Amino acid sequence: MIGIIILIILGIFSLVNLFGEYKDSFILKCLSKPLLMPLLIAYYVLTAQDINILIILALFFGLLGDIFLLKSEQLNIMLGIASFFLGHVFYITYFLISIDFTFPP
Repeated sequence: MIGIIILIILGIFSLVNLFGEYKDSFILKCLSKPLLMPLLIAYYVLTAQDINILIILALFFGLLGDIFLLKSEQLNIMLGIASFFLGHVFYITYFLISIDFTFPP
């Protein structure tokens, strides 16, 4: 039940963020964007059978990337790119660890 509530809240803030992007409203984007990943992390932690720290770290670095890219200054862009890169490294590491590379004889 709590998972459904979190998904509904996530959906609402996603729509607010999309509307903020459409209207180019910095305030709406700043209010909604930083809440999306924490809600996704909360949903993952509360609903996943096996919680993996690599997924949480990947989502966390996605959050940092989103926050850094709220401002379009050069330092923020570089930090945002670095954050997203690290997040993707954690995703790739998780998937490589999770895949069974053994083949049938």
